[in-house]
Amino acid sequence: MKVKIYSNPKEAYEFMNSWTQIKSSYETQFHGKNVNEVKIIMQRGVPRLSFVHYKTDFGEGIQTIDL
Repeated sequence: MKVKIYSNPKEAYEFMNSWTQIKSSYETQFHGKNVNEVKIIMQRGVPRLSFVHYKTDFGEGIQTIDL
């Protein structure tokens, strides 16, 4: 298992969209949130899970996206 870490969320969203059958705008899911980093779990060279670390006015959080 390998982990890709992106500090630039736009690069991470482009990478996630390049692997999905249905193009989803991951970027709009985090509108208004300050995304610190995105960790993508790779299994056998294929992305499986993504953990988006973000900050809002109300605190910090992590959202998991099943890829």
